[in-house]
Amino acid sequence: MEVFFKKKYLIKLKPRVLESIKTAMLVGAFYDGELGIVGKALVSDDAGQFNHLYDDHGLCWYHELRHYKELNPVLSVHQNSLKLFLREAKEIYQSLKKWIDSRDNLIRNYILKWFNDFFRRKTGYRQLDKIKARSLKKMGKLLAPLFTEIKIPLTNNESERDIRGKSIKKKISLFDRSEAGVLARDFYLGLKETCRKNKVSFYNLLLDRALNLKQIPQLSEIIRLNPQY
Repeated sequence: MEVFFKKKYLIKLKPRVLESIKTAMLVGAFYDGELGIVGKALVSDDAGQFNHLYDDHGLCWYHELRHYKELNPVLSVHQNSLKLFLREAKEIYQSLKKWIDSRDNLIRNYILKWFNDFFRRKTGYRQLDKIKARSLKKMGKLLAPLFTEIKIPLTNNESERDIRGKSIKKKISLFDRSEAGVLARDFYLGLKETCRKNKVSFYNLLLDRALNLKQIPQLSEIIRLNPQY
């Protein structure tokens, strides 16, 4: 890609246009399996860059409910409205989880009507009603599992857990002192998460490699025998 983008007719393009072209190329490579895996669906937070990548695109419920938990009502009547809202929203979420396992059409239709009525219902708390209206517009993505045969999860927790170590390290260290430090940190954190997913002790792996014990197989072989990851 670096060689390709050094061509004369591309150098003149604006950085934003070049970034869009690069993104399109990477998405195309992902679709074609050139990056080693082909995705079937996507679950994301509400960031705009994830739109229009997949027909089956679900939104993470935990991220959506954060908008409501950020509200800080002063009046007791508004506090009660928010409390009741969160309670019923979690009930819809739990019902949706049960439907994913049962695939019962009656439950599906009930959830669709329940969601639609619930997010249209006015509470009198203007800020809450405003966020509810925004959530209603995302109905297709929040209820994405109801519209596809693919078993789409309701959250992107697995992805969040993958980057938790990186986020914690960033909070502690703020930044790395060199580019080599960036590469080393990303390499070891990625290696640690790969070990976690495949039930391999990261410490024992490092010890095995450092002392050349050769008691733990290559991770590529472990992954090959553990196809769920």
